[in-house]
Amino acid sequence: MVLSGDGDMIYLSDNVGKHLGLGQLELLGHSVFDFVHPCDHEELQDVLSPRQGFSKKRTEPTERCFALRMKSTLTARGRTVNLKSATWKVLHCAGHLRTYGAGPGAGPGPEEAEPPLRCLVLICEAIPHPAHVEAPLGSSALLTRHSMDMKFTYCDDRMVEVAGYTPAELLGCSVYEYVHALDSDTVSRSVHTLLSKGQAVTGQYRFLAKSGGYLWTQTQATVISNSKNAQPEGIVCVHFVLSCVEETGVVLSLEQTERQGEGRRLPPPAPPGPLPTGALDDPDAGDTIINLSFELRGPRLLAFLHPAHVSEADLQRDPRRFCSPDLQRLLGPIFDPPGGKGVEPLPGPPPKASTAPSRPIKGISPPSRDPLPV
Repeated sequence: MVLSGDGDMIYLSDNVGKHLGLGQLELLGHSVFDFVHPCDHEELQDVLSPRQGFSKKRTEPTERCFALRMKSTLTARGRTVNLKSATWKVLHCAGHLRTYGAGPGAGPGPEEAEPPLRCLVLICEAIPHPAHVEAPLGSSALLTRHSMDMKFTYCDDRMVEVAGYTPAELLGCSVYEYVHALDSDTVSRSVHTLLSKGQAVTGQYRFLAKSGGYLWTQTQATVISNSKNAQPEGIVCVHFVLSCVEETGVVLSLEQTERQGEGRRLPPPAPPGPLPTGALDDPDAGDTIINLSFELRGPRLLAFLHPAHVSEADLQRDPRRFCSPDLQRLLGPIFDPPGGKGVEPLPGPPPKASTAPSRPIKGISPPSRDPLPV
């Protein structure tokens, strides 16, 4: 589909009728805004407008990728209805905004020239409904189902072969926990489009594999609504795997380790007994050295929990109780300094006689203000 700068349809491929039920002659020369959902008019107008680059030396970006709802006279059974009874179909559109140079003008003066021609060249793809997806899926496609907050409620058994996770390991987990951190914003924008328009296609993003690494994936997502009250019930996703697992030795998230799921639970109580071997060196040998290297059981979980019902006074009285075991061992020299007793928080506010008050660190009481011996 080719659109002019004003939104007029100046070219359409002949297969447009297979997707929208409307032929070329019915659409050519008309404004695309007459067939686009009213809520998408502002976004389409922004797409048709040129964008300024980050600097004057750089050319303006021309790439466009967005979702558009257009009228469709095709029913779910393939029948054609009147345009007044048309429904909305989501199209995934990708292309470039092209600007062609000005041609010679018709006037006698050399300065009189036609303005440059600006048009939007798009490849539009109709997102298929999951009910129309032919089964079985290909070897590079997976099917999952999610709640409205993108938590797994069903997972294809072939996920084990592709990414290493069993369905039981993913159920109840959020899909955001398995997306590469650098791609989380892109996936979040796609989910926003999904919830507002009913269907969306993500860009290519990295899905974290078990035990390390990631694989490139692209997803088609559809909101499934109740047939009786039209309320959304869940989200069905078809994932297309675009690569094998890359960088298998790199662990980018706790969900890729054997401690998968601990990030969704409260920190367990601290184990009794002395600190494990290797956590601290001999305190009598000089400066205390903290070992920050990974152990065989996986990376450390450094978490501090502040429940809403716990007051600030209780939090400062015993901050160790709200630390994860790994954080307790890491802050051991502060809670229990070698060769001395642990620092106890002062029972009341600091004395007002201090000339240079300092701001105590949250959870750690201020040092003693006794005068130094001369």
